[in-house]
Amino acid sequence: MTSAHRLHRRSSRRGVSFCYAVIALTAMLSLGLVFMHVARNSSHWASTHALDKRAEYLAESGVHRAIWMIQFSREGESLINDIVDNGSGKNGVVRTYQSPQWQLPGGSYSFKAVGPYKGMPYTLAITGTGIARTAGRTVPAQSFAMVRVFNPKAPASGSPAAYSNYAVFSNHNAQIKDYTKIYGHPEYGGKGVYVNGRLKFKGKPVVYGDIRVTGRFHDLRKVGPWPPGEYKREQRVPREPMPTVDLAYYKSIADEVYSHDLRIDGRKHTSTSLQKPRIIYVEHDVTLKGNLEGYGIIVAGHKVTIDGDVKYGSSQSGWAIICAGKVKIKHDAEVHGGIYAHSTKKHKGKVEVEGNAKIFGWIVADTVKLKKKAFIEYDPAIRSMDNLPGDMGPSDKPVVDLMFWGAL
Repeated sequence: MTSAHRLHRRSSRRGVSFCYAVIALTAMLSLGLVFMHVARNSSHWASTHALDKRAEYLAESGVHRAIWMIQFSREGESLINDIVDNGSGKNGVVRTYQSPQWQLPGGSYSFKAVGPYKGMPYTLAITGTGIARTAGRTVPAQSFAMVRVFNPKAPASGSPAAYSNYAVFSNHNAQIKDYTKIYGHPEYGGKGVYVNGRLKFKGKPVVYGDIRVTGRFHDLRKVGPWPPGEYKREQRVPREPMPTVDLAYYKSIADEVYSHDLRIDGRKHTSTSLQKPRIIYVEHDVTLKGNLEGYGIIVAGHKVTIDGDVKYGSSQSGWAIICAGKVKIKHDAEVHGGIYAHSTKKHKGKVEVEGNAKIFGWIVADTVKLKKKAFIEYDPAIRSMDNLPGDMGPSDKPVVDLMFWGAL
């Protein structure tokens, strides 16, 4: 090979290497530009997302502020309850409260309360508006809530203890089966059954009194009395609240406090008034049977087992059994009194009827299932007992039941 050929070959290799270098440099430059573009877009997206979320949080602050103002006092902060008249809708009048705009370093928020909502008495539609700001952008957002207001200043608004007007009250889907009989005693102001959800019938149950459900019935044709039409059967009704069991409060006002399980084989107390019932607080489980005399409330932090008949010892007696868990009724027992089972855990407050029990009072629970020949007869006397869950006195502050919350 001549020197000229060798020189030409080396020159060709240098040219090829140079081309490869140019291609690699171009690819790296392109990738760099892509990365810069992605980084710039990601930064812009993150900034936009943060501003959007800030606007949403500000809007929710408006709703929270409205609820706080309603619960501040009977009249409400800045007289909001008087201005909207608790959402009563008297004489078909719709009232509006428009709040001022509260400024924060990153934006501002406000709210508007309008009542009643879609004609439902003692409800309010609350729209919170949030505005997030930066040096170059302004982002608005809105949040909506529908609430029901219980105010002692407006007795017609009802009470959070409205559950005590029903012979059977279920805070979730319910079943009434077989030959169950429920007597709501409408002649005394009582009602038959309320269910926050769906109500399923099976067999030949009988309900003397109104039936109201927020969802729908299943096979209502099976329900007596016959012929139908004597009592109301309503679907898609507004939700009634089920107040929480405030164990700390009951413990603080209790006449007797037990930090262990307790068996009660009848009790006689000096309390002779529904307005001053004797309160027995038990941290854990209660097993109960025998005669109960006087007026009282038994509160259990975990479970109640009714192991035999629990009857009133005299005509001047009235009792409520309140449990933050499950109430189990065994051996076809006859039980006098109101039974209330409500848990902070989802649907864990249950009333379980093992046999053909008879209850003279009412049953209120997160979930209710009645079968065989269960018998519930409403007792209107105990609904006026003080210190029931959700009890509201004339000097108490309003209670707001949140029925819907969402973004607009």
